[in-house]
Amino acid sequence: MNLLLLLKSVPLVIVTLLLPLFGAFAYGCVLVYNRYLAHRTGKFIGMNRVVYKTPFLILLTVQTVLSAVIWFKVGGGSESNVLSGSGWTSVFFGLASGSVQSSFKVDMFGAFSGALAAYAALAGGLCALAEREEPLTPRRIVFLLLAVAGVQGIFYQNNLLALFVFMIIAQTGVTGLFSNYSPDRSSLRKNAFYYASRVILLGMFLAGVLLLRAEYGVTNMTVLAAARMPSHTTSLALILLAVPPLYIFIKPSPFMKSPSRSTFFLLRTQVSLFILFRIFFTLFGPMSGLEKMPALFVLVGLAVIAYSLIISVREVCPENFMDMIVFYLKGAILAAIGIAMNGTFAAGNAALYGIGALEAAISLWLVFLPITMTISFIMSFLKIKEDNGTEIWKNGSLWRKSRFMTLMLMLAVGMIAGLPPFAGYSGKQLLLRSANFISPYLCCVLFIFAVLMLFISLRCVFVFMTEGEESDDSFKMERSPMFLPLIMFMIIFVYATAAPGHVFDSVLSPAVDSLVNRPVAITTQTEEMK
Repeated sequence: MNLLLLLKSVPLVIVTLLLPLFGAFAYGCVLVYNRYLAHRTGKFIGMNRVVYKTPFLILLTVQTVLSAVIWFKVGGGSESNVLSGSGWTSVFFGLASGSVQSSFKVDMFGAFSGALAAYAALAGGLCALAEREEPLTPRRIVFLLLAVAGVQGIFYQNNLLALFVFMIIAQTGVTGLFSNYSPDRSSLRKNAFYYASRVILLGMFLAGVLLLRAEYGVTNMTVLAAARMPSHTTSLALILLAVPPLYIFIKPSPFMKSPSRSTFFLLRTQVSLFILFRIFFTLFGPMSGLEKMPALFVLVGLAVIAYSLIISVREVCPENFMDMIVFYLKGAILAAIGIAMNGTFAAGNAALYGIGALEAAISLWLVFLPITMTISFIMSFLKIKEDNGTEIWKNGSLWRKSRFMTLMLMLAVGMIAGLPPFAGYSGKQLLLRSANFISPYLCCVLFIFAVLMLFISLRCVFVFMTEGEESDDSFKMERSPMFLPLIMFMIIFVYATAAPGHVFDSVLSPAVDSLVNRPVAITTQTEEMK
C-alpha cells in the first residue's frame, strides 16, 4: 500500500481519532523518559506550564472544529470509510466486498454526538487549564486525551471489535482520572472493586462480541443487523453486550470538586448509553424474544426516577442536588427508550408513538451532557472554600456571590423541567404523549414525577440563593474557572430555545432515521443484490 496515498485519503473521522491518541502518546513519552531514562542520559526534559498547556488547548480546539465539520458534512445522510489496498474509500453502508470488517460508520447520530462530545471536552479542558486547587499536569493530560480518543472512537464505530478497543481506551483514561493508577498498596485496595468491576464489564462485552463472531462469522454491526436470527446464542450475546453499558450508565459517578474530571466522567456516562442505542435499535432491532425488554426499561427508568426523588429528602447540599438531577435525567431517558422500543419494534405502533418516544429519548440524551455539566460546574463552585475555611453554599447566598451562576442554575432547571420556552427541546411533551398511548396511568406517573422534580429543584435553588450564614470575608470571583465553559453551554441553551424546530429537523429526525431505518434498508439492499 502506498503510504503517501494512504495519508492523502485519510478521512476527517480518522484524524479526529488519531489526534488525541497522538497527543496522549507524545505526553506519555515525555513522562516515561523523565522517569526512567533521564537519569541515564543526564538530560531532563523540563516543561513549564505554557509549554505543556498550549498544545493541549490547540489539540482540543482542532478536535472540536473537525468534529463540527464532520457533522455539517454528513447532514442527514450516512457513509462508511473503508480501508483497502488503494487507501481509505467512502462506500455506501460499508458493504464493499472484502473490506467490511474495517469500516468506520458516519451518520447523523454519531456525527452530532461526536461534535457535542468534542465541544464538551473543550469546555472541560478550558476548565482544567484554569483550575488552581488542582493544577493541570502532563500526566493528567494523558488521561484526558485518552478519554477523548475513546469517546470519539465509539461514536464512529461500525465494528464491535473496534468498538471494544475504543471502550478500553476510554476506560483507561477515565480510570486514570479516578485513581491515577497509584502503585501504593492502600490505594490499590481502596480501588480494588473499581478495577475488578471494570475488567469484568469489559470481559462481558468481549464475550458477547466473540459469541456473535462465532455464530455469524462477522462483527460488523451493519451485516449483523441483516443476518442475526433469534437463538439462545444471540440472546446471550445481547445480554453480554447490553449489561456493561447499562451498568455504567445507571451507576452514579463519584462527585468531584474538579469540574474538568467530572466532565470526562459524564462523557463516559453518556457514551455508554450511545452504545445501548446502537445495540437495541441498530444491531438487534425487533427480534423475537425481546417482547419484555420495553417493560423492563420502563420499570428501571421509573425506579431510577423514584430514587432521584428519595435522594432529595436528605439535607440540601450540592452533592445530593447533583445526584438528583443526574438520576432524574437517566430515569427519564431509560423510560423513553422502553416506550420507543415498544413502539418502533411493532410496525403498527411506530406511527402512533414509537418515533415520538425515540425522539424524546434522543432529545433527553443530547441535553443530558450540557445540563449535567452545567450543574456539575455550579455545584463545584458552591463547594469552593472561602477565606474562613467554609464552603460558599454555607456562607451566604449564591445570588450575592454570583448572579451569573444563579442564572445558569435556573436555566438548567428550566431545561430539565421543560418550562417555557424550553418545552420543545427537553423532549418532555413527546415522552408524556408517547406514554399516554401505552397507558394513561404511566403518563400520570411520569407527569407527577416531573412536577415533584421541579418543586424539589426550585426548593434547592431557593436554599442555595437565600439561606446560609453571612460572611464578612469577601470572595473573589476570579478564583472560579467555570465562567467561560458555562458561557459555552449557555450558547447551546439559547440556540435550542430560539430555534427548537430547527433542532428537531436538523438533529433529532436524522438521528432517529439512522437508528430505526438502518436494519430495514440493509435487508432490502441485500435482497436486491442477490
